[in-house]
Formats: sequence, C-alpha cells, structure tokens
Amino acid sequence: MQAAIFVAVEKYADSQRIKDVKYAEAGARQFAAVLEQHGFGPADRELLMGGEATKTALESVLRTTLKRLTAGDTLFLFYAGHGFSRGGENYLTCHDSRLADLELTSIPLQTILRQLQQSSCQRIVLFLDSSSTGLLASELLRGSYGNWDDAELEAFFGSAEQRVCFAACQAGESSHSSSELQHRIWTHHVIQAFDGRNRTALQGTRLTAASLQNYLAAAVPATLKKTDPSAVQTPRRYGAAAGDFLLADMEEVFAHRKAARHPLAGQVKDSILLKELVVSVRSFPGFAKGYSVPDSHNSRAQAFIHELAAADIEEDAQRVRAALKREFRFTRLQLSVKNHGEGAATVTTPYFNYNVSVEQAPQDPGSVLWKRTVDAIKDPDKILSDQFGSVFAQAFDTVELSLHDHVNLDQLIDAIEALDSDEIDVDYDHDENVDSCVVAIQGYKVSIQVTRDTFSIVHPTVQSPKVLVQSLFDIQLALTEKHKVLAIPFAAVDSHATGEP
Repeated sequence: MQAAIFVAVEKYADSQRIKDVKYAEAGARQFAAVLEQHGFGPADRELLMGGEATKTALESVLRTTLKRLTAGDTLFLFYAGHGFSRGGENYLTCHDSRLADLELTSIPLQTILRQLQQSSCQRIVLFLDSSSTGLLASELLRGSYGNWDDAELEAFFGSAEQRVCFAACQAGESSHSSSELQHRIWTHHVIQAFDGRNRTALQGTRLTAASLQNYLAAAVPATLKKTDPSAVQTPRRYGAAAGDFLLADMEEVFAHRKAARHPLAGQVKDSILLKELVVSVRSFPGFAKGYSVPDSHNSRAQAFIHELAAADIEEDAQRVRAALKREFRFTRLQLSVKNHGEGAATVTTPYFNYNVSVEQAPQDPGSVLWKRTVDAIKDPDKILSDQFGSVFAQAFDTVELSLHDHVNLDQLIDAIEALDSDEIDVDYDHDENVDSCVVAIQGYKVSIQVTRDTFSIVHPTVQSPKVLVQSLFDIQLALTEKHKVLAIPFAAVDSHATGEP
C-alpha cells in the first residue's frame, strides 16, 4: 500500500500579517496528479488546500493515514507553506495560523516526526517547500522568529536507508517562485522528475533519492538564475544514505506513453504546417493615397511590399509570441522573436518555430502572398497539445511532409492509373518531365499534392493542428494499406515514439 498527503498553504486567514505563498496550491495539485501514474489512486491521496489546510485537519489526516500503513507501505508527505523557528524548535504554519499566537496555531515539526517515528510505516518520503524568510508581511516583526534549523531533520533522517527528506532550500535561504512557470521553482522540478520529463533526473528509468537530489541541485539554481540572478537557493536532501532509495520507476510510464502515440507520430518532426493567403496590396494600412499598385514583378515592387508589410509582420510575430508565452508558460529565454527584414520574421521556441513572411504574389504583381508556417518541430506531442491548438486553431490549412527519399513520380502515376479505380485518381500537367501531381481519394475532400520531395495535404478551409496531422496519417494509410500505392517513400517506423521525453 502507498499513501500521499499534500498540504499547500497559499493564503492565510491572517493574511494582513502573514504573506501568501505563491503557487503553493498549483504545485501540490500537479504533483498529486503526476503521482497517479505511479499507482497513487484517488483513495491513496489526501489534499489539504486553502481553508482546508488547518492545523486540526493536518493532524487528523496524518494520524488516520499512519494508522492504516504497515511496515512494507510507503508514505509521501508534501508541504508547501511558511516554516519558522522559535526557541530552537521548527514549525510548519497552517491556514489558521495567527501571528499573535504563531507557535500554538502552527504545528511543531517535531510532532510530525514523532508520529512518523512511532508508526509502522518504514518507507517515508518528506517534501518540504518551505522557508521562513518570506513569512511576515511586516519586516518590523522579523526579529521575533528565526530561520529554519535543520538539526531536527538531520537527527530524524540521519543515516536512515528507508527514510528521506527533500527540502527546497537550506537554512537561511528562501524558496523562490517563478511567474513564468506559474510554479514554485523547486516544486516544479520535483514534478518534472516524477513525470519523467527530464532524463537527467533518472538512472535509466529509475528515479532514486540520489538522482533526484543531483537533478534538483543543478536545475533549481539554473532556473532561479533566469528569474533573479542575485538570488541563492540550495536544495537539500536528508537521509537515504545509500542514495539508491527508489522513489519511482518510469519504465511502465514510458511504455504507456509509447503505446498511446500514433505509430506514425514521428513523421510530424519532418512536417510543416502551412497557410498561404493572397491579398491586394491596397489592403495594407500603410498603403496611402497616391501610391501606385505594382504592375510588374521586380525588385523595386518587392521592396515596396516589404516596406508596406513591415508593421503587420512585427504585429503578427508579437501576437503569436504573446499567445505562446501564455499557453506554454515559456520563459523569456525560451521564446524569442527575430525580424529578418525583407518581409519575414520568426518566433523561436524549444519545440518548434513559427514563421511569417510576405512577397509579391507570383500570379499577380498587384497582390501580396502571405505565408505562415510552423517548422523545425522537435516534439510532436507539443504540436498535438491543447496549448498549441489554442494558439493556432484557425491558422493553417496544409500539412506538408518532407520525404527522406525522392519520389519517382512516373512510377507513382503509372501505379495509380493501373488501378483503374473510381476510388482513386491522379492529375498532372504534362506527360513527360512531371515535377508534381495531385491525387484524389474518394471520401476525402482535400487536395493531395506530391512532388519529388514532399507529400502535402491541402484542406479547403483552415483546420485545427490535430485535424491536419490526423489527415496526414489517415490519407497515408489509405494510400498504402487500402489502395496498395507504395511508390511514395513514407517512413515506416515512428522514430519519436520511444516512450521517453
């Protein structure tokens, strides 16, 4: 059996004198959700948030949980809130802690450790995202309370093999939060480790006491440096002396993720999402009275269009940047906009790039071709995520796959024509020197365009990214499985579906 207790004290009843603990509840909720994939079901998890995180409630939940645990069971106890020291004794605050009677309305750490010691449960993991430096709303009162003293943790966990405590910072330091992450920094990285999202936190597929602490010791200061370069936060570990104390094994989690992926999902990394739109030069706000519409294709006309579109290009890139920042919670260093000049800009993210450009329309010198793409895809899961779909819900109508080998277009056309089927047809401009063709399959209201190096699905209207990607998979399978058209060199194996982050 295993059990987990999550206590997050973000806002205090005595809020005028005790500071809020930003993002405490968000971290506890997400950590609880992540533990579900490690076998902690709803009945195994107790969450005390907001007004429920009282002293009485915490004492009761801890007491009743420990009563049902035996020697072979495991307890995870997570606390996010203020801690303080008075007279050499450490305390954890609760929602109903009051500054006028802070010691008696908070829980002594020693009380919790004594209950843990007296219980039958031997495998105990304590997570403390707590510090005393941000406790008081009034700095005038700071002298009444001391910094956290880690002597109690050292004494309890000491050289224990089956008990371990992870603390967000050492005595005298603050545990910091990040508005970019919308999380407390240390808790964020604990969650990332248990979710298997960073391989450096693991030994193979195993998350151990040593591997988690090594990861936190490197990741927390690195993230904090982006938030506040002058701040210091040193994660600590107490106990689990051997270091190989197993916290979680990601093998089944990775296997489940691999099984859940579409077998062709790896092809997304070789694809771009695309939308081209032709508009009149006159449609630009900068097209002033007295300007002439270009009547021929030349460098002067192209430069004129680039100048007209400069403000619109910048506005488009910044709009997408803001939306990506909001949905993915990217940090400042993860997200950048580069205006290339000459009618083009790129928004760069860790997972993909967004590009916007304009040029004189090839078929009409008085029109402008807008082109928007997402390319350089590194993580297909992000393209299929709700966050990506929210940003680009009405942005693209085409998905284009770059092929790893050239298409023999003559062979492709001959193979389709040889089928002599009403369910599939192919169109092309010339009988010789064919450089592209369009395939039509009954039941699919799209244009399937094939060149020597690309395979594109063009929808008649804009579609969500998930619909575009699914159409790539569906039509590919219709060609190869149903109609046995094998002349297009699709990748047969999903190189992305490794089950790893």
